[in-house]
Amino acid sequence: MNDAKANTDPGLAGLRSWRQGQGLSLRDVETLTGVSASMVSRAERGLRRMRLATCLQLARGLGVPITTLVGGTPKDEQ
Repeated sequence: MNDAKANTDPGLAGLRSWRQGQGLSLRDVETLTGVSASMVSRAERGLRRMRLATCLQLARGLGVPITTLVGGTPKDEQ
């Protein structure tokens, strides 16, 4: 993925918003879901696209609908 595309992809900005609202760190999410903190961070910022299976793993581990994880604007652009 080129840098221009990465900067416009909202990624999992919904996850970041939800995670911060719950007071969870990236490490907390890693522990709950088995998805590495670095992968979650990059996805939240729109720098990495996740496969559907990984998004489902996140949603199940956090006990939220997958729609909670998507949408919004990366914090770096706000």
